[in-house]
Amino acid sequence: MTISNETKIGSLTAIAITLLILGVNFLKGKSMSGDSTNYYAIFNDIQGLTSSNPVVINGKEVGTIAKTDGGKDMRQITVSIRMKEDVNIPSDAYAVITKSLLGNVQLEIKLGNSTAFKKDGDTIKTIMTGDFISDAVKKLDPVLYQVTQAVATLDTLLN
Repeated sequence: MTISNETKIGSLTAIAITLLILGVNFLKGKSMSGDSTNYYAIFNDIQGLTSSNPVVINGKEVGTIAKTDGGKDMRQITVSIRMKEDVNIPSDAYAVITKSLLGNVQLEIKLGNSTAFKKDGDTIKTIMTGDFISDAVKKLDPVLYQVTQAVATLDTLLN
C-alpha cells in the first residue's frame, strides 16, 4: 500500500501546526500539564508586571504570572499567580513587585513564619515597594534600604 504525496504533505502540515501551537504556548509560559496551584494578589500599581513574568521565592523561580485584570475601574489590579512547583506558602507571607537594575519585573513572595499554609485559590497579602521602608525592610532587603537612604541624602544635598 502506497501513501500519496498529498497525504504525506497534509500529515506533515498538521504535525507542524501542532508543534507551532505547543511551542508558542511554551514560550508564553503556559504549563503543558494541568498540575498547577493558583494564587491571587491585589495591587494598586503593578509597575509593568505582565503575563509570564517570573514569580520567585528566595531567588528561585517557582511560578509565573498567569494574567493581570484590573476590571473597568482599574483601581485595584488582580494578579493571577500560577505556581509551577508545589510550594507551601505560609498564611503570613506577602508579595512584592521588584525590578532589577536591567528593568526586569518580577513578583517576589516573602515567606512568613506561620505553620498554616495558603490553599489553592487563596489571596496573598501585598506590599508596595514604597510603602515598606521600615525596620522590617532594613532586615529583609538591606540594599533597597541603603539605596533609598542614599537617594534621600542626595535629594537633600541638591536642594
